[in-house]
Amino acid sequence: FKIAPTERPAFLRFARGDWKSAPSLGDEEAPWRVSTPALPQQPRSNLPATFTSLIGRNKDIAAVHDYLTHPDIRLVTLIGAPGIGKTRLSIASASKSLAEFSDGIFFVALAPLDQPSLIPSAISQALGYIEKNNLSPEERLIEGIANKRMLLVLDNSEHLIEDVARLVSSLLSACSRLKILTTSREALQIPGEWLYSVPVLDMPKENSVVDMETISEFPALMLFAERARAVRSDFALNAENIRAVASICSQLAGLPLAIELIAARVRWMSAQALLS
Repeated sequence: FKIAPTERPAFLRFARGDWKSAPSLGDEEAPWRVSTPALPQQPRSNLPATFTSLIGRNKDIAAVHDYLTHPDIRLVTLIGAPGIGKTRLSIASASKSLAEFSDGIFFVALAPLDQPSLIPSAISQALGYIEKNNLSPEERLIEGIANKRMLLVLDNSEHLIEDVARLVSSLLSACSRLKILTTSREALQIPGEWLYSVPVLDMPKENSVVDMETISEFPALMLFAERARAVRSDFALNAENIRAVASICSQLAGLPLAIELIAARVRWMSAQALLS
């Protein structure tokens, strides 16, 4: 690694797990991330990259961002039905807030976990913390986060809701500058929680007149059109299919995931046939 001889003892201690002994900037636990004029230091983040555009959520992103940056709000829960877009909204809102959290934003997917005991370890893994034999996973988290200005995004909490709620309460009590954003089908129901109900996408009312001049006002239609165009390059909303698409979105109750899944079938049939 071409480590300078004078730095090798410190590097070896760091490589063997003694992070505190390694030279660092402030309380940063990743001393290899050096700030230079050409490459300014950025807050750490493991937010997942997205593969498709996020349509019709600008107001929601702004609202959640305001919650996350409010000095008196430390816990925000996005609630809503399955497929309504809670995960995508959490990632977009956290990404917009990255500059506000100097010690980073970390995304933790809870859906794969089937045991409550795995929650602290999953968070520690996302943060890059090394386990210590003399500390429990929860204690290691508290020690590592300490007074860092950090945001945790805990995605899909509903199946472990009681255990997530207990851990979140413990972390917020012990780490005064930590904020947490969770997504769930129900509230954590702990003190200090702010709820944001994720709405369905706007769509035309049933039996209302929809024309080409007003389609941009309805994100549900725009989402359908974009996802349909991804599988069929010649697809476009027009006077012949607009009513069928509007009816499809209405039957799907404006749920983004449902619209995306159905729009993909335009590859094999017209919107009118799909409506039938």
